Amino acid sequence: MRIFFPLVPSSFTSPISTPGQPYPALAVGGMPTFGGGLDNGQNSGGCWPCTFFADNVKWSKGRHSLAFGTEIRFEDEKDAFATNIGTYNFGAGGTSLPGSASSGQLGFGFASFFLGTPIGVTQTAPTPPRLTKTGYRALYVQDDIQVNKKFNLNLGLRWDVSLPSWSSAGYYSNFDPTVPNPGAGNLPGSIVYAGSSGAGGCISAGGSSTCKPKLANTYYNNWEPRLGFAYRLNDKTTVRGGAGITSIRGGASTLMGPEVAASFLAGYQAQQSLTSDGFSIPSQIPGATWDAGIPPVGAAPAHTLQAVNGQSLAWMRPQDGKTGYTQEWTLTVERQLPGRIAVEGSYVGSASVHVGANLLNPNQLDSKYLAQYGPLLDELVTSPAAIAAGIQIPYPTFVSDFGSGATVAQALRPFPQYQYISPNTQNEGHIRYNALQLRAQKYFSNGLSFLVSYTYSQTIADATDQFSTFGSAPQDAANPKAERRILGGTSFGNTYPRYLTAATTYELPIGPGKRYLPVHGVAGQIVGGWQVSFVGAYQAGTVLPIFAASQQPLFNGPERPNLVPGVSERIPYSGKFNPYTDTYINAAAFSDPGRFALGNAPPTLPGARGFPHYNENISAIKNFRVAEKATVQFRAE
Repeated sequence: MRIFFPLVPSSFTSPISTPGQPYPALAVGGMPTFGGGLDNGQNSGGCWPCTFFADNVKWSKGRHSLAFGTEIRFEDEKDAFATNIGTYNFGAGGTSLPGSASSGQLGFGFASFFLGTPIGVTQTAPTPPRLTKTGYRALYVQDDIQVNKKFNLNLGLRWDVSLPSWSSAGYYSNFDPTVPNPGAGNLPGSIVYAGSSGAGGCISAGGSSTCKPKLANTYYNNWEPRLGFAYRLNDKTTVRGGAGITSIRGGASTLMGPEVAASFLAGYQAQQSLTSDGFSIPSQIPGATWDAGIPPVGAAPAHTLQAVNGQSLAWMRPQDGKTGYTQEWTLTVERQLPGRIAVEGSYVGSASVHVGANLLNPNQLDSKYLAQYGPLLDELVTSPAAIAAGIQIPYPTFVSDFGSGATVAQALRPFPQYQYISPNTQNEGHIRYNALQLRAQKYFSNGLSFLVSYTYSQTIADATDQFSTFGSAPQDAANPKAERRILGGTSFGNTYPRYLTAATTYELPIGPGKRYLPVHGVAGQIVGGWQVSFVGAYQAGTVLPIFAASQQPLFNGPERPNLVPGVSERIPYSGKFNPYTDTYINAAAFSDPGRFALGNAPPTLPGARGFPHYNENISAIKNFRVAEKATVQFRAE
């Protein structure tokens, strides 16, 4: 039996935990993290307030039906932030072999945990709530025109603008890749602060304030034309079609989502990071063991350009205020057949651009260093091997900023003064969707009705939705084309690419008023009123992602393997698949590129999918009419 307490019980006392709060986080290398590490303070408060105004006017004259309208939104959100109550990191260094050429590949994090030698401990102080503002403005006009009895035309135009997120108090920090960092030898790349919330005045005067409330630009040139038509070829055939552009809110204008609500706080959150060499506890811990508690967090640092050197921070680019959009087009042919049967075939396509993605990783190490330096990338920049290779310490306080993380790989990063630079509001994604949709429907007659539909589709994307920025980084940010993947059967790729559904109901022709056994009375009640129904859904398998075991020291996303040419990714099998004895994916189709090379496999397997899914339901229904307004139904499924 397992007993799980999400919060520290009042009966448990420890210097590293507080009753009623979540447990601190124990991040052990190579294993899942134990404990939450964050308190219960995180809360996106929703509208605070939100004001909406919408109005429209309709006017009909002759063959025209015109509509004009506007929509105005003032959207504010008040967010409270979680506090890191303690995160203890246990790496492999404490059980590795110091001085070994392979020290970066030796050791075991869980063994270091048993020894009680964390490589680092972090904690943050409580942060005041933040009121974030954004908004939306739109105007539209539409004209539905009856050209003649056979032809209808729909014309429309919409203009809208989404305002980037901002705070009137300037309560945002941001990474600026162009501003010299005085704490890093004036290397480019500093933290800056929205409005006048920085120190020393505006950036142009040597300070850290942007002196403008918004970090991203506002784009007003968002025109969205729409066209639709319906043409009746004859009494039984109609052709319909349309095309249009629709905006997608996201990027810097995202509200009530984690991309903005819980980010851009570096410099506002007081944080302390305690580090060690991995063979002993951090010297600042007041005790002989790692669980003796953490010293209190001091005040937040002054809002200078070098305030968060050695840490991670978020980046909202000026172009992240650009609104994404989807171009959609469709063509449908409808035909009425004898027997009250209607059939239709449609082609549906769309292309989305400036969609939320995770294609950028501005502080990734250039992949050329994998072949150039190999295992040297794991060594400390002060190691004899690094010095012999001519690796320079990038700025005077680099070693003290990063401690045991002051490796050659860190020193060679584009911005070595920072860890991960998170472009949360990036909008570089693309999605392309094409589908053939077929449908046949028989309206109820002669006791029979049915509906059958089939979709054959494909989605190719390097992004899936606006929240994908919180997925993993790309394998190599310098090669975004390699992140394109074939996905499922909707424009966001989250369903099955082939989908067949069928539903039918048949009323048996027996009983009173029917063709067979038209008896009345008790016999009629027994043999009449029977229906048989069937519902079936048949779905092709979903795409399968692929990862490799090795991970390069590039500070990049998950590594992928190499594909072996000419080898099938699936192992053929006959009959029913037995998961205990049969193998589905062919391991021989892949090879591990190792830690110092990049694999060539795409994010999803090109030649293999998951298992299809079939679902069938059959039911028998009997209706007993006991009174004019009362019926009793018997159902077996």
